[in-house]
Amino acid sequence: MDGIIPWKEFIKKIEPFYPKSGRAGGPLRGIELLLRRYFLPVWFNLADEALEETIYDRYGMRKCMRLDYFKGGVPDATTLLKFRQLLEKHGLQQELFDRLQGVLEQEGNIMH
Repeated sequence: MDGIIPWKEFIKKIEPFYPKSGRAGGPLRGIELLLRRYFLPVWFNLADEALEETIYDRYGMRKCMRLDYFKGGVPDATTLLKFRQLLEKHGLQQELFDRLQGVLEQEGNIMH
């Protein structure tokens, strides 16, 4: 996943719209961590809440997320919802998925 997906490109697209500091509701999470959390439910066909539990239970999911439990836990479903709303509000959701589809097709990971 790290060798295929252009994480830095995606982060640059989101940065101008992402809040610069956390709100009273909790600390601000990194864009890359939230992007990874955003894509996983789609790839594994899991509801947000189910994925949260799966990340805690499976080492492969934690590794995929690049989670460091000393720095913070799994972003919860509410945090992901707010991130998803930010992407939708600024029209980034479709742009990211279109770019991702193009990358996966180039790498031969999608068949039509």
